[in-house]
Amino acid sequence: MDKIIHGRWKKGEVIGKGTSATVSLATPDSNMHHLPPIMAGEDFTSSEENVVTPETNYNLLLAFAPGGTVADQIMETPEGLPEDEVMGFTRSILRGLHYVHSNRYVHCDIKPGNLLLFPLNYSKNEEKIGFEVKIADFGSAKRSDEELSDGGDKRLRGTSSYIAPESVAYNIYEPTCDVWALGCVVLEMLTGKPAWEKTTLDAQLQRIGYSDELPVIPKRLSRMARDFLSKTLVRDTELRWTASMLLRHHPFVSGDIKEEVGVSEGTTILYQSPRGPLDITCSNFDVRGKKKILIDIDDNVLLFERLRCMKRTASKATKLLHKERSSGFPIF
Repeated sequence: MDKIIHGRWKKGEVIGKGTSATVSLATPDSNMHHLPPIMAGEDFTSSEENVVTPETNYNLLLAFAPGGTVADQIMETPEGLPEDEVMGFTRSILRGLHYVHSNRYVHCDIKPGNLLLFPLNYSKNEEKIGFEVKIADFGSAKRSDEELSDGGDKRLRGTSSYIAPESVAYNIYEPTCDVWALGCVVLEMLTGKPAWEKTTLDAQLQRIGYSDELPVIPKRLSRMARDFLSKTLVRDTELRWTASMLLRHHPFVSGDIKEEVGVSEGTTILYQSPRGPLDITCSNFDVRGKKKILIDIDDNVLLFERLRCMKRTASKATKLLHKERSSGFPIF
């Protein structure tokens, strides 16, 4: 168990307010050497339900994100962020999602406003070199194995523009929902516009949950970016890639292809990604005028993803078969 260290901190200017909390800049006491020189202090109130007692005030020291949020970056660049910058942001988000999902949780509210930017390092003239993205606001999160009863909690978790089709239609919130939301965020970072055009809430949810529509992916985006989006914005959850698959197997986030395979400068690389989990054999790159280059991947990860997809598909087919038999429908 981590040791709890007590100390003092000085409250600075207010940088945000919510329903029950106010966030201010905070300067920790000089003897708190384990903390950064500037943090965010959250002052919030809490009262126990059905108990007539005064509200209790709490102070919580949090990491301060001087880069703001991904939403701020999008607002400052309405035509869309540079693709190489989006690749870095996406890789960072996927690492966070992989960690969350591997611990059997679903965030349920991935959106630009919940993605905080922390500077990676500084140059000699104090100009920011890059940002690391960290996922915030787990207020809507749930256990991935927690089933929501049909007659129970029917509220929508998350933000309508980023919510997955299965969440709207069937009240399902699993890791695949976070991947759909990530696709919406990546599309918004690349174009500067939300994945779904602004309309009434009911009309938007109707399109997302009860139609065959998909967000429009502009042809002006690079082939690799379009391919990445096509793996995340998939209505069929069996074909939607997991955070782990994207992080390990898709070149949009897996790093510099030329550096990994040792291709010389000026060589054109055509990427042909697998269509789904069962189609992954290796990352196959056709080098124009050259021999094919194959990138080795972890066989254990590949086998796991294949078995996972096969198991879920078989389970889905079994349930459908049982339903048809019990309802008296003919089975061909």
